[in-house]
Amino acid sequence: MNTVLVIGATSPTAQAFIKLMERDYPEMTLKLFVRNRKKVPAYQKREHVIFLGDAAKYTDYVAALEDVDYIYDSVGGLSTGPYVKLLLRAIKETQATIKRIVDISAGGIYGEYLSGNLPYLSAVRTQHPQYTHD
Repeated sequence: MNTVLVIGATSPTAQAFIKLMERDYPEMTLKLFVRNRKKVPAYQKREHVIFLGDAAKYTDYVAALEDVDYIYDSVGGLSTGPYVKLLLRAIKETQATIKRIVDISAGGIYGEYLSGNLPYLSAVRTQHPQYTHD
């Protein structure tokens, strides 16, 4: 069985992703990475693995990566860069065998960052091209 680590699991986009996974991929195990357990819907506390962690702490990423195959990351907003760097560092240093990372961010909705398809590449695409695809 495969496990998806959902970082920032209480965000609206992550909640939509969780519902999609529950409906379309019920065989997948979801590990919900959250800072505040109280914000997790009651049924999710019963049905999924809850990992309490802080996305600003490298050691929390290291601990959360155990037995994870895929990552859905929706934490950071306009400050996504430092969080992604910590996550990628944890993956590299633990030699986690992550098959795919999906990183969702609202950063740049007001033009703060240029992102999206070429030629306006996001920082993650230019700094870590091995993890990204158009």
